[in-house]
Amino acid sequence: MDVKTLKTFLSIIDNRGFAAAAQVIGLSTSGVSLQIKALEEEFGIALFDRTKRPPQLTKDGMQFAGRAREAVLSWERLTEKMTQDALSGVLQLGVIPTVVSGVLPGALKRLRKTQPQLRIKLTTGLSHELDDMLKKGTLDAALTVLPEMMTPQLQWKTYCSEPLAVIVPPDVELSDDETLLCSHPYIRFERYAWVGRLIDAELSRRNIDVTTTMDVDTLDGVFGLVANGLGVSIVPWRNIARPFPDNLKHVGFGSPPLSRELGISQRKDNPRSHLVDELFDALMAEGSYAHRHRHLR
Repeated sequence: MDVKTLKTFLSIIDNRGFAAAAQVIGLSTSGVSLQIKALEEEFGIALFDRTKRPPQLTKDGMQFAGRAREAVLSWERLTEKMTQDALSGVLQLGVIPTVVSGVLPGALKRLRKTQPQLRIKLTTGLSHELDDMLKKGTLDAALTVLPEMMTPQLQWKTYCSEPLAVIVPPDVELSDDETLLCSHPYIRFERYAWVGRLIDAELSRRNIDVTTTMDVDTLDGVFGLVANGLGVSIVPWRNIARPFPDNLKHVGFGSPPLSRELGISQRKDNPRSHLVDELFDALMAEGSYAHRHRHLR
């Protein structure tokens, strides 16, 4: 038995099947089956009931799973401890796109001062996509919007709350948010993301009837379209010194403005939690700096 075999066993549980686990870890389904068969023979127990489809954990399998997680976690903590002083390794970090172009660069610059040899691998996606990757163990942490439902195996820490704003072209005279939204074409941002559903729900609650002409999934795209007079939009008022391009005007969406909560999530058994904690501190410090130096018009 080795740690890789235990990880294969746990991957079957986390991904709910042999075939799904094989895809995640890069083996054939038969290769996964052979590893589990060898594990069962070594301990003299049946880990899965193969008469069911998909195979289900036996009672012995359930008990073994808990001990296997402890063993893998202990091994990862040991290997992480051995390299911690050298500050080597890779932190697999998932990030929603608006954070990549927002507070994250400054926070990573701060983190590099304390972890100069740490490599960061960034994966972008929607909040629910990153949560799924966290649960499967392919990410160490994710910077997302507060989930609508918190998964028991994950833990969450908020680092900032960002209000939402209506942005308008430079030649449009500012007024209240409802007038702006009803009197100009509406460019919808991130319809399928959680913040998009939050915005749509608030528009419906306030009976604001917008005329949607475009759906855009990038913040830079929205900025460019609005700057060229193609409509107005609702976007996050990001917690950075210059949250909007200088040629755009903005007002808060709602009074007080509706907001989204941003935070960092990770598995409760994450062996790299000390690195995630340092990143969290850097995010808090960068957000505080940005708030003090925010460029207001």
